[in-house]
Amino acid sequence: GLLVRGRTGRLAGPLGLMAGSALGLAAALGLLAAGEYPRLDLDWGLPVGSFSLGFDPLTLVFLLPCFGLGLACPLYGLGALASEPGPKVRTHWFFFSLLTAGLALVAVARDGFLFLLAWEAMGLSPFFLVSFHDDRGEVREAAWTYLVASHLGVLCLVAFFAWLGSVAGATHFDALAEVAPRLAAAGPLFLLALVGFGAKAGLAPLHVWLPEAHPAAPSHVSAFMSGALITAGMYGVARTLVLLGPGPAWWGGLLLGLG
Repeated sequence: GLLVRGRTGRLAGPLGLMAGSALGLAAALGLLAAGEYPRLDLDWGLPVGSFSLGFDPLTLVFLLPCFGLGLACPLYGLGALASEPGPKVRTHWFFFSLLTAGLALVAVARDGFLFLLAWEAMGLSPFFLVSFHDDRGEVREAAWTYLVASHLGVLCLVAFFAWLGSVAGATHFDALAEVAPRLAAAGPLFLLALVGFGAKAGLAPLHVWLPEAHPAAPSHVSAFMSGALITAGMYGVARTLVLLGPGPAWWGGLLLGLG
């Protein structure tokens, strides 16, 4: 849709996104109903990490709002952007599709390096979506506030995976989960992950971007961010607890207090 002009280009992006989301939603529901959790490991040309994908109940539950809203929000966006210039609309749907794909890859990634790549694709896309009406000063300010807050969180996540990976000697989730319960530094690792993922989830006091970005974004973007993007932060916290294993009681107390 990004390269196609005219009405076809305006429709290719949202309709393709809706079709892909419908297929993803059907697949996630099917796997949940069947209780099947496949794994996939592909060749990876990079010197670090691996292209490892996997499913479990936590992944599949998170994919439901991702694909459900990926199906519903573009349907509304078709009308909401009907009067906007064609090139701007095509670019918008490109980044909306990148956001949805990044969210899905975050959920299925089973390697720390791949997870960070997916998280960055997911985290960068909303900057371009929030700033759709960039002729307004308050919209530009909201988009930059989001971007800065998002990347402060990313720094904590890079530190989390780098620290845990250096101890495990690998970045695959299986290796991280094997070594994590034996670490004396599990508490600091938990806090790094909580800050990194909490910034995306909008946990106070890390929520400064949220009240600015949501009103500035187009309505269907705000809906997707509320229902799917923010849940990525909660998914990250839950996945951290899976990797680190059972922790001390103050972890739970801190999560309850922030909640």
